[in-house]
Amino acid sequence: MIITQAGLYKLDTKNKIIAAGEMAVYLSGSLGGGTAVLAYIDDFGNTVNLIDGAIVEGEQKIVHQGYGVPVHIVITGGSVNVSVLSGFIK
Repeated sequence: MIITQAGLYKLDTKNKIIAAGEMAVYLSGSLGGGTAVLAYIDDFGNTVNLIDGAIVEGEQKIVHQGYGVPVHIVITGGSVNVSVLSGFIK
């Protein structure tokens, strides 16, 4: 997924049923002074940042997630031009 502006983006799960497991997330490109944080949406529609969810350019994170809890990335500020790669590893 290529992101060129700030916002909330659901990570690509390659149309698989979201199951409990681990997802790898890699961020490349430039945040241009902005920030990126991995998050989920709670039952009330609130965006909740993951503990240690901040991710920087050139970093890979492993996310342990529960069944039915899609992971999102929140991009704020800056002149953004990044590519986010994500996929299940377990």
